[in-house]
Amino acid sequence: MTYVGIDECQNRDTCQHECKNTIGSYQCICLPDYQVMFNGKTCQDIDECLEQNICCGSNRMCFNMKGSYQCIDTPCPPNYQRDPVAGFCLKDCPPHDLECALSPYALEYKLVSLPFGIAANQDLIRQVAYTQDGVIYRRTTFLVVDEEQTVPFALRDENLKGVVYTTRPLWKPETYRMRI
Repeated sequence: MTYVGIDECQNRDTCQHECKNTIGSYQCICLPDYQVMFNGKTCQDIDECLEQNICCGSNRMCFNMKGSYQCIDTPCPPNYQRDPVAGFCLKDCPPHDLECALSPYALEYKLVSLPFGIAANQDLIRQVAYTQDGVIYRRTTFLVVDEEQTVPFALRDENLKGVVYTTRPLWKPETYRMRI
């Protein structure tokens, strides 16, 4: 009796990344820092921040990226202290400081990982400002206050929300930072 093996890996759709032919079967292999999903064919990014419990130190956050992670500086501005549980920067005003008293109660850093290939004029993030009681602030204006470089994003006000959207297509992997 002669055994003729079938190479399942010749079908280009067998695995998302790499296919290894085995006796009577095949095995899908993913890039480092990715794992094979339950279907045995597709690959998913491993969230190193969660799975490896990465601690970046004070005033830094772990940011999961496709295939890796990065520790990002997230310092609280003057008159704010970091809440050790939520990670927000909470207002801590000196007595009789009116300017501080009128500033937002809490500030939060948001880190977003986007795939490339997103078209121009696509809404990405909706920002909302809340009072300490969880009610939406009625008179909120969102502004871009700092950009490290020219970014392919803009911000518009829409029904008490600040909407971040793309101004041009995102064709390649890149890191952008902006403060709103």
